Amino acid sequence: MIPRMPSGFTHPTLTGEGAFSSVYRVRQTSLDRWVAIKMITERDKKKRNKLLLEAKTQANIHLDCIPQIYDTFEWDKRICITMQWIKGVSLREILDNNPPPVQRHYIANNLIKTIAALHDQGFAHRDLKPENVLISPENGLFLIDFGFTKSICDNSKSIPGFIMGTPAYMAPELWKSSNAVNPLRTDLYSLGKILKELFPPDKRLYDIINLLLDDNPNNRPESAQSFYDEWAAATRKESVGTGWKQISGSLSSHDLSRKLLTASRELFFAHRYDECYWLLVECLEEDPEYSDAIDCMSKFPKTLKNKRIRIMTAATIAIGILTVITAFFAGKLTTREIVVIKQVEQSYSHTNKSRILQLPAVSVYTPERLFLREDTSGRTNLNGFIYIADIPAGGTIILDSTVIDIKTAENGISTWSGNHVLQYTNSSGDVLWREKFRLLPFQKKHFSIQ
Repeated sequence: MIPRMPSGFTHPTLTGEGAFSSVYRVRQTSLDRWVAIKMITERDKKKRNKLLLEAKTQANIHLDCIPQIYDTFEWDKRICITMQWIKGVSLREILDNNPPPVQRHYIANNLIKTIAALHDQGFAHRDLKPENVLISPENGLFLIDFGFTKSICDNSKSIPGFIMGTPAYMAPELWKSSNAVNPLRTDLYSLGKILKELFPPDKRLYDIINLLLDDNPNNRPESAQSFYDEWAAATRKESVGTGWKQISGSLSSHDLSRKLLTASRELFFAHRYDECYWLLVECLEEDPEYSDAIDCMSKFPKTLKNKRIRIMTAATIAIGILTVITAFFAGKLTTREIVVIKQVEQSYSHTNKSRILQLPAVSVYTPERLFLREDTSGRTNLNGFIYIADIPAGGTIILDSTVIDIKTAENGISTWSGNHVLQYTNSSGDVLWREKFRLLPFQKKHFSIQ
């Protein structure tokens, strides 16, 4: 079900949700850009003010590894936080896919550096866990979900102990609420728990990681930076030969394409066809082989055509009825004309649409062209790809009316989405093989000439 959105936000795609909040990727129409909007349901005014204060805390963090907050506002008794949209997957999802050791080391190095940078700016996260570490194939590692973030720039690193965070990753001192705690040291403990999950048992690494997991916070490393220095010295060559695209590229595309298809279907049933279509296009761009998306795209023009025919038919009948009423009151309608109009209405009620569609001024929608508003997301190339194998020697490949080089045909032809005719002719110009087909955006079609 598509939720209501504040004015100025379109193309909603659910990317995450919890007990009291949901995160959507949306199009901000005023600035023509993709953003994430976090919507938190909270009826209590005081609690809403507290949530706005926490959002302001994150907005004051200026690091490349922290999603930038753009705006916060109240709407329909909810807190709405608009922020930088980042395509990626959580560290949890990556761990579930059992990455190789070189990728584990690459993630660990960058995670420790990111936490050190956050602490150097005077902030503690206080809810570190794999689900709150986002890996982007284009932009690297991010820390997200700053609901418990604490500024420590008040000349005191110790604050009254409140139980905040996820139990499996919380430092033991947090459970002793009568004592003051150091939020930087509790972050280090959570980091140690994450690193233990990141690496299988290894005495050399675990001896270093266990420094973070000491029950006494005073025995943990002085800072994330000092721990990073020790870690880097012991693992300097372990993360060479990989990058973020290898780590999360395919997972991110798989995850986003599934969410886009779900959103596209919901938008279709809500009759928001323009938004539906462009999310479907993006879905195929992320995963051209996604069979469910290909099936939806192939049916989309026909479905839209039927919908428009029904709308045009209803509009035609409405005009006819309005004409009858107008003529009746004007005294210009004869009994014979009333009978003709009733016959037209009855033909529609018995689904005899062909008679209705023959009326003047009713145009029939053709599936070759989609009359949708232009997408403003910068996505202008909706081509698909054609691959042709087993091409006999001595002939010519013709796509529509264009002669295609044989080598190009074998390596792949990029062409616009729509209906095409592919044929093979001999040296005399006789057509020996012919195929009509429809190509969808980003679709790959393979042909073999026997």
